[in-house]
Amino acid sequence: MSFPDLSAGGNPDYFHIQISTPFAVGDVNVYLIRDEKNVLIDCGPKTKIAHQTLVNQLGEAGLKPGDIDEIWLTHGHPDHSGLAAMLRDRHGIRLLAHRGERGNFAKNSDRQLFGDFFKEAGVPGYLIHEMDMQRKWYEVYFDAMEMDGWIDDGDELSTGRHHFTAHHLPGHSPGHLGFTDENGHMFSGDVLLQRISTNAIISFDPDTGERLNTLRQLRQSMRTMASVTGMVFPGHGQPFDRAAETVQHHLESHEKRYLKILELLSRGPGSLFETAKKLFPEIERPELTFLCMSEVAGFVDRAIIEGFAQTEIINGHRVIIGNVPLSDIACR
Repeated sequence: MSFPDLSAGGNPDYFHIQISTPFAVGDVNVYLIRDEKNVLIDCGPKTKIAHQTLVNQLGEAGLKPGDIDEIWLTHGHPDHSGLAAMLRDRHGIRLLAHRGERGNFAKNSDRQLFGDFFKEAGVPGYLIHEMDMQRKWYEVYFDAMEMDGWIDDGDELSTGRHHFTAHHLPGHSPGHLGFTDENGHMFSGDVLLQRISTNAIISFDPDTGERLNTLRQLRQSMRTMASVTGMVFPGHGQPFDRAAETVQHHLESHEKRYLKILELLSRGPGSLFETAKKLFPEIERPELTFLCMSEVAGFVDRAIIEGFAQTEIINGHRVIIGNVPLSDIACR
């Protein structure tokens, strides 16, 4: 695969590497900054095909894996970080990420938290078991690892000729990072994709174990992305410009989804799983359960905060009760 210049106007130091993944999302984007310090932004899943693709593509750029100095990880999902531990162990590459990703870098760290949450949310036991099996399959594609250093919001990073500012953009994952260069171009990971809306995935605070309000975090991160003036280099799909327009499109889609969920809540109480099943009849397909639950949980969190719903524990399940009549929803 040839390496297109990424920057507006062309930048011979930036290279775009597409790597296949075993996940439904498809290919993941890895970015090489070839400079006085050679840096990869993300690295792909831990598969033989992904590793060979990365080695081949680095070779086209005149580099070997051992020539890479650092990997800056946008987040800890295995399609983005799966090869990182192996690359460090084999080649001494330094790994850098946000400390909020500690849970994602440690296998099994939140298993009990997820199990308890889904049980209270009314998810049938067989689906909780199937999601656990999905998690085990998912974890085949990365190794637990420690970082060599942490990147915080606002940190200034340099590769030599190029200078970057790190941005903490949580919502898709707790410690998601983006990197803006000196020309205003953003390497954005998964926080903003052009064609599809990013999932606000159920996550827990690595320090307290509290479930995070990931949708609220994601919406704020997307608003931050609206200020990007240059190109957006996403974790999936092709680079694009006019970030503000893409952000506006996704936020408008969120509002439509929110109104639909308020309407469902107004029809009568139910568990989070029952509410999600009304919106997503396919939720009982095990490969979709987690994402469907994540989608609905975020909007229910918002409804509770805004006073449009409340919850009660009934027979061990958290039941959601809507507070907004259908007539009021129609006027929103």
